[in-house]
Amino acid sequence: MPMTPRELLAAYAPARPNEPAERRELFLAALDRVLRSVAAALQAAGPDQLGKVVSQPTDALATVTMLAARDEDNPLAAALAEGLLVRDRILADAGGGLTTAQVATMLHLTPQAVTKARAARRLLAVEFSERKVRYPAAQFRKGKPLPGLDRVLRASRLDDSWMELEHMTTAHPGLGGLSILQALAAGRIVPAVEVMAGVGEAGL
Repeated sequence: MPMTPRELLAAYAPARPNEPAERRELFLAALDRVLRSVAAALQAAGPDQLGKVVSQPTDALATVTMLAARDEDNPLAAALAEGLLVRDRILADAGGGLTTAQVATMLHLTPQAVTKARAARRLLAVEFSERKVRYPAAQFRKGKPLPGLDRVLRASRLDDSWMELEHMTTAHPGLGGLSILQALAAGRIVPAVEVMAGVGEAGL
């Protein structure tokens, strides 16, 4: 006997342990709305547009690319897609991202201690959402934070972690063409701190 649409949704995304019934109903209703919209957009897309969606490196980028293809005159969708691409590039330049659990295992700390280290500006994490953060791998070497990393982070005048990471992975003339993270890895702590402290001044 064929499954109903609701049964298909429930099978596609099983309930979480101890999930309240009210939240489960809201989740399934939201999933139904989103999947209907996605299906309509994909059905209207041509082969080139479908190829662009499939070729994206992340599900988030695939979704935004699909929305942009559905309404090519929508500047918001295009801006979202471009923003996600930029974030992917920045994190890739920093060696990729580690979860809190992965960093905790590497540093022999609890996840709570890792979060506290981040709050104290001893580690850098970039935010994907309220509950999802990633720690750039390039800030670690041989299982430890780079020497001077805390000094660089505390010298920062920026209030956005993505902007901080972008500047820390960008080549700087004052560091002989190295990035701040590369300078720290090379032991050039004082120049790296000075460059980071100067970001935001004189249009930098």
